[in-house]
Amino acid sequence: MKYLNIEVVLGIISASVLATHTLHVTLPWSWYVVVPLVTWAVYTLDRILDVRRDAENLQSDRHEFHRRHLKVLVSFISVSLLTAATVAIMEFPLSYWIMGAFLGALTCVHYLLHSARFPMVGLLKDCNVALTFSLSAWSIPLLLSVHNYTTAFGAVFVITSSSIIILIDVILLSLLEFDLDTQRGTSSIAVTFGRANSKKYIYILCIGALTSAILSHSLFNVDWQVEAVLLAMTLYYFGMTYVKFKSDTFARFAYEFGLLIPLLLLLFV
Repeated sequence: MKYLNIEVVLGIISASVLATHTLHVTLPWSWYVVVPLVTWAVYTLDRILDVRRDAENLQSDRHEFHRRHLKVLVSFISVSLLTAATVAIMEFPLSYWIMGAFLGALTCVHYLLHSARFPMVGLLKDCNVALTFSLSAWSIPLLLSVHNYTTAFGAVFVITSSSIIILIDVILLSLLEFDLDTQRGTSSIAVTFGRANSKKYIYILCIGALTSAILSHSLFNVDWQVEAVLLAMTLYYFGMTYVKFKSDTFARFAYEFGLLIPLLLLLFV
């Protein structure tokens, strides 16, 4: 069960809770079908493509799971995408489809960057992951709140803070796979800048996330609960840089757990 990538589904739902609470909107039921299913399918497909591209070097339990259950996972991906497409066709307006096409383009950029070879490709690839994940959660809530300009402007700081936090999570995960990525020649922020510098950048990013969170409340009166969640997430990931884990599996679980902190906002609904 721990390799089924359920954490990415929980993560996108958690991010949507932050978005809806910030913007004071309610997502249609169709969102909770389409976006989590597509997110899971894309993430799982990425793991499968990793295995297909470099089967010899990818020997972790997670990659072995995807290799062993390849046909079953491909079947589930197909069903997930078919279900998501059916619901979207029935329920989504044109504006949602346009946003979906844009997110699809960002996903294609991610796959293209996998095979690119230039100095800053790792930075672009990891930033693209954080941006795509954030927009997947925030795009439709923003469309629903377009009439409320004050709230939307305040949300910019919340989006900035949460996107930075997601990028921190991506960097921490890339540090876990530093040796493997170096061996395979795979680009990431950790590989591009090295372990020590990557941790320094995490500290700088934490300052940026804290600043954006504080400004969201002080300038635009974003709910204090949202600010508290962003501060808690930032401090959590800052603390993670000092924790030594006995296994990469437990470290990955701990890093992904930080993205679930916004679910606490459900206590204030």
